[in-house]
Amino acid sequence: MERLDVLIAGGGPAGLACGVLLARRGLKVVVCEQASYPVDKPCGEGIMPLGVRHLLELGVRFRECRPFSGIHYRFQGLEAVGSFREGDGLGVDRRELSRALLEVAQATPGLEVRPATRATPTRHAPGGIEVQAGSRAALTRLLVGSDGLNSRVRAWAGLEGPAASWKRWGARARFAVAPWSARVEVHWSHGMEAYVTPVSEGHVGVAFCWDRNLHGTVPGRGRLLVFLLDHFPELRDRLGPPVGTFAAVGPLQRKSLRPVGPGLALVGDASGYLDPITGEGISLALSQAAALERSVADPLLQSRGRVPDGALDVYERRHRVLVRPYHAVTGTVLRLTRHPWLARRVVNALSRDPAAFAVLLSANMGLARWPDLVRRLPLFLVHLCLGSAPGGQAASPS
Repeated sequence: MERLDVLIAGGGPAGLACGVLLARRGLKVVVCEQASYPVDKPCGEGIMPLGVRHLLELGVRFRECRPFSGIHYRFQGLEAVGSFREGDGLGVDRRELSRALLEVAQATPGLEVRPATRATPTRHAPGGIEVQAGSRAALTRLLVGSDGLNSRVRAWAGLEGPAASWKRWGARARFAVAPWSARVEVHWSHGMEAYVTPVSEGHVGVAFCWDRNLHGTVPGRGRLLVFLLDHFPELRDRLGPPVGTFAAVGPLQRKSLRPVGPGLALVGDASGYLDPITGEGISLALSQAAALERSVADPLLQSRGRVPDGALDVYERRHRVLVRPYHAVTGTVLRLTRHPWLARRVVNALSRDPAAFAVLLSANMGLARWPDLVRRLPLFLVHLCLGSAPGGQAASPS
């Protein structure tokens, strides 16, 4: 039986980042990914500034990408623009993100990536957890579940949370059109959004999210994209025909009881997911990978046998700190999707106060300072109470 310090089930951004960080500390690490590389999946393809910072620290280099400087909301004739205070985000095709992370992983001593290999935990054993990795059996001191929304590791460990309260679904299409904005555009409709992300000089990615409770039964995959674009006619006419594959996924919300269990940790979507409406998915996954490395690397190096429970407790606390601002901001924005009148007031208020918008973007990444929030709140509330600008138009975005 193969003996490992860490086995990571799932080789997406979270899993590969975990693998690189832990192997760099001198641990023997294997990443198992059941798909072949580069891995593609429905994704907004926008990486927020904090995520960009993590990728730079990992040494990731992209062949094609496109910076974006903030977020541009468009809702019923209103527009609001918020700029990042922490530097640019990056629009990256999900396949290019997968390729670039794999390149770094394959160049990392002590790390082996096994594509087309499913990792299935079988039992707890003295010294760790036994895992069937393809045709090979392994005993790992730490099992990391980074296997996405439908995590098998989470289910095996008995960490599945209660049923989702939000019945939201998502889809992604790509279009061969030059980006027309230096920001990610978010087009709002009732219970539905379209996110336009520049990913290269000649392409944009468009992600859609919708509430099944509001839209009921939607067409099958053959007609779904037409159905979604019909809710955004101005955007539809600008995009033209799609290129490549169209993919959908849902429901998006997943709950886990805890991000840890005996001998294992969950990272990324596997550890729980609310919604992509604020664009933090990849950045949050990379932050969790870094938190796991800081929590478990030294205890694994300084001990034998299964990863100490105390190290996992440290990761759980750090995980909680990371997801708290994401849940607060994302939960608030989600509620706006069900109340168009309130969404209109919020977008109008943000259009009148771009500085408040910038602070909220920082808060979503967990980077806002309390003095900034307190200083911006009174004026933002005034703008919120004022409602729409005269004639129903917001101030022009800067």
